[in-house]
Amino acid sequence: MNSRESLLRVTILLVLPFAANADRLQEPARVPAEKASVIVSGAVSKTLALVRADKLTGSERTLPNGQKIAELPRPSEYYLGTIYQFRVDDVLKGNKMAHVGQTINVFVPGLVNASDRIALSSRHKYLLQLMPLGGDAKNYEGTAIMDLAKPSGKQKFDPNIVFAVTGGFDGAVPITEANKALIERIRHEAKRR
Repeated sequence: MNSRESLLRVTILLVLPFAANADRLQEPARVPAEKASVIVSGAVSKTLALVRADKLTGSERTLPNGQKIAELPRPSEYYLGTIYQFRVDDVLKGNKMAHVGQTINVFVPGLVNASDRIALSSRHKYLLQLMPLGGDAKNYEGTAIMDLAKPSGKQKFDPNIVFAVTGGFDGAVPITEANKALIERIRHEAKRR
């Protein structure tokens, strides 16, 4: 393969993921998600992982020379999503479900490096539009909340005390000067309901 073919392949690999998401990036902001039963502002205080605990075990493989090597599971086999512990500064809607000063759990499904997934940073404050995750507890059997850096501290996952972001990317708006108009529209809509 010559250098021109190599460059073309690299360009395709770099551009293709962005082209697939181009329509999503150009969508106008929608305000607000009607299904949101809770709208809060605040910041992430801690990030944890929701995992299938039984899938976290690795295996051992023996090479032809007799040497044994550990094989770790792929994240797609055990990682279900991120649990953000979110400290509430203000409640715009749903004051019976969330309170100022309370820390709530917010679940965002999917692998961390997925481009079509909401990711929250502890460096920013956010306005979140949420709804209770709920659902059948049987769907979450064998799951645990844990810090992957400290795997010994697992907590059982209870979907009934967890929220999910609603409205896609518009459901998690960073509180910045650039988003001031959008945040004001969300606040105005929240007061009307």
